[in-house]
Amino acid sequence: MSADVSVDVSADVRSDTRTDMKSTPPSSGTAQSLASRLIREAQQRSGLSLREIGRRAGTSHATLSAYLNMHKSPATSTLERILEACDVALDV
Repeated sequence: MSADVSVDVSADVRSDTRTDMKSTPPSSGTAQSLASRLIREAQQRSGLSLREIGRRAGTSHATLSAYLNMHKSPATSTLERILEACDVALDV
């Protein structure tokens, strides 16, 4: 049985609203922040170590750490694998 994860992204969306879209390209900071929060919540709910999540998801614990610290942003398919490794379902 998988657990559902809910994250309020309304604050992230509001903080990334831009008045002049032509002069300022959108950043990936919001996506990185959301991915980090989803992974952290899934890890806490599962009680698994980063090494175990990485083994189950087919990625390294160092890469997971980079996602958590927002140094890297996972592809959607990678994020899905990480959440599945934690037995967490993502409802969009």
